Amino acid sequence: MSMYMAEPPNEAPRQPNPPTLHGELTASAVTLTVIATISVAMRIFTRASVTQAGISMDDYMVIIALVLAITLLGLNFEHMKVGLGYHFWDVKTVDFVLPFQVYTLCSTIVYATSLIFTKISILLFYLRLSPQLWFRVAVWILIGITSCYGLMYNLLSIFACKPIAATWNLALMPQAECVGVLPKYMALSILNIVIDVLTLILPIPVVWKLQMSLRQKLSIILVFMTGGLVCIIAIRRTILLKPLMASADYTWDAVEQFHWCFAEVDVAIVCASAPALKPFFVKYVPGLLSSRWGSSHDPKSYGGKSNPSGIHVLQTISQQRTRKSNKNAYELHSRDDLSEEEIKHGHVDDEARLWNARDMKHGGLHGPVTDSRQTVDIVGGRR
Repeated sequence: MSMYMAEPPNEAPRQPNPPTLHGELTASAVTLTVIATISVAMRIFTRASVTQAGISMDDYMVIIALVLAITLLGLNFEHMKVGLGYHFWDVKTVDFVLPFQVYTLCSTIVYATSLIFTKISILLFYLRLSPQLWFRVAVWILIGITSCYGLMYNLLSIFACKPIAATWNLALMPQAECVGVLPKYMALSILNIVIDVLTLILPIPVVWKLQMSLRQKLSIILVFMTGGLVCIIAIRRTILLKPLMASADYTWDAVEQFHWCFAEVDVAIVCASAPALKPFFVKYVPGLLSSRWGSSHDPKSYGGKSNPSGIHVLQTISQQRTRKSNKNAYELHSRDDLSEEEIKHGHVDDEARLWNARDMKHGGLHGPVTDSRQTVDIVGGRR
């Protein structure tokens, strides 16, 4: 068995200090992970301190996703030590046959699991948007599909070969039976994109019913549609799979795939945190959002309990009765339009919903109305 995986092209001499792509991969991976960490830290700070809404299940999900993203970064450093970022002919056989495959498998599982927790975090947030039965059922179905997808992705990655150990040990490959790597990951990647698209479009009908200007509706939809960037990244990563699997310089060319994997994981975390950050910017950088949201932001208004994203719906029963032609409409106001007095007397709850009084009455929520005002908040591995 040769000491190296291949000979240099054109019989070129092997370099004692071979070139690598470690610098650029480290720079992009660390930068993206730091940005994701900052976004989650701001989200938790906003929930705990700015709005004092407390930490909820969707926050815990995105925290787990971040921990996995940081784990992926750590695996990346170890991966580079055994060949990632080197030309294939500069990679030692002993490193590629076992350690490289182990880190590839671990990175694949951590990458996929981080994305799953991020998607579930977003979907749990959606449950606060409306009490309508169809919407909540759709969200729970999508949570189930996402969870099953994550389980299937990891099981297919781990149990891709018989014997199982051949999945991470190339020495066993000659006697092994394995699922085709390219068809498997292409199918999983396409399913991932479909789930992303469904997650993006799901809240649009709820937002579109809001009683507000078209510009305001588009502004809110734009917040949710930031996740479209993740879809674009996922599509690009999927396109790269086929040429990567056919590459004669796999360990070098795989670096681009890793760039996109880090981008997908970390940008998804940032997008999941984005809706919760408005109260932070309103309080500490009030001029940044005032022109966009068309309201005068008073940082002091974020002193009491609130919702995570800083958008809120305020509608009185009397208004609803007098607007028979708009029974399903909503009135959206910026969270900072409330005075400190309104916040202090509990006119804002901890939820992040787009619920109107009629939905609360007929959508499955029951209970005594204790106030004349109904206040609701909206808030790849080759072997």
